[in-house]
Parts: sequence; C-alpha cells; structure tokens
Amino acid sequence: ASMKSVRKMEMEMSLSMAKKMNVLNNLSIQSRLARDLLNDYNKAVGPIAKVSFGLAVTNILDVDVDDNLFKAAVWLKMKWNDPRLTWSLSDYNITSISLPSDLLWQPDVMLYNGVGNHQLRRTPVNMYVTNTGLVTFIVPDVIKNGFAVNKTAPNKVSKIQTVNLKFGSWTKDKSLIDMECMDGVKTVDVSFMTPGEYSVLPSSSVKIQKKKYACCPEVYVTANVKLVLENLRPKPSNNDDD
Repeated sequence: ASMKSVRKMEMEMSLSMAKKMNVLNNLSIQSRLARDLLNDYNKAVGPIAKVSFGLAVTNILDVDVDDNLFKAAVWLKMKWNDPRLTWSLSDYNITSISLPSDLLWQPDVMLYNGVGNHQLRRTPVNMYVTNTGLVTFIVPDVIKNGFAVNKTAPNKVSKIQTVNLKFGSWTKDKSLIDMECMDGVKTVDVSFMTPGEYSVLPSSSVKIQKKKYACCPEVYVTANVKLVLENLRPKPSNNDDD
C-alpha cells in the first residue's frame, strides 16, 4: 500500500509538472506571437474593413419621461478582419490570442445621437484575434440619449417607449468602413440583461442604413438600433395601453 501511494504521488507530481511546462510553453509562444504581430504595426492606420455590428443591453439604468432621456449599460460588439494580424499555425501552434485594445487599430464607430459625455468611452478591454486576422471587440459602456416620449393622451404616458440609437464611423465613408449585422442577427441581445423596471421587447431591431448626405458625395453607413421598451411597473397615475 505504501509503494502504491508513493507511485501515485510521483505520478501526480509528474502530471503537475507537465501541466506547468505546457502553460509556460504556451505563454512563451503567445509572447513571441504578440511581439511579431505588433512589430511595425501602426494602429493609426486601419484596413478597409467591413465591421460586423451587434448590441447587447445589460441594464436599463433610466427612462426619464419628464426630461426625455434614456440611459443604459450596453455591450458594443464588433468584428472585422485585419490582414496584418494573421499567422501560420505551423509557426506558432495556437489559433488565437488576446491583445490589449489600445495597441490595435479599431474602427471609429460612435453613437451619433448620444447626449452629454456618454460618447462611447471605450473601456480598455482586450481584443480577441484569430490566426485568420479576425478581430472580435466587445466593450462595455454606458450610453445616454434623448427620445420622444410616447403618450396615449396629452398627459398620459404609455408603458411602451421607443428609443432610437444610431452608430457609425465618425470619419470614414463606406469605401473605408462598411457595416453589417453581426452573424446576420438583426435583433438586440438581451441574454445578459439584469431584470428591472423596463424590459426590451422582441420587436427591437438592428438595421444597416447606407446614405448620402447633402454635405458630401460619399456614402456613409450606420447601424440603426430601435429599442422598444415596456414598463413592467407603471405608476398607478399612468393610464397604460392594454
């Protein structure tokens, strides 16, 4: 019994050492890959990109029907291809790496109709990069914008409110940054939403718009998000829709 225990202990120590060696080897490969990818990488210049866009609402922070203001915690989700961030599996033996977002180019997608200082602060989170150059960037933020209050009568606020959000590149037209719905999904992600006073209804949507403006000959692309909200706990003084 004693010899079996010793052998078992030796085996466990051997496995533990092998795991540590694998971890160290993986870290070494990641360090080498990060160094090689970022060598001469200029984040100020981006590729011609088609940005896959999605939005997840995680918390409705405020729906102020008196001041016509909406505030929510969201995840802005984007994917694009950067051909400078590709590598051969035979050289590095890993298929993906996480890199700090402040080291890589990212599309200047902004909330056009935001209010105050809530203009996509871009929390410094990591980007997930695959060996094919596909970059995934999911960043948490708090957005704030105005909306037209829906009323069933002059002094009767409806329990259903609609908020429109417009996201797009701040400086680049369609020839440099195009947009599409991420994975073809044209709905708003509420799978991580904290339950509260308001819910986001399934009729909420994401639509891509391509438009020319009077100022410029180029076509600009935006992702227009329509959030349809239902007040689950309307005040007794409100006469809500059925």
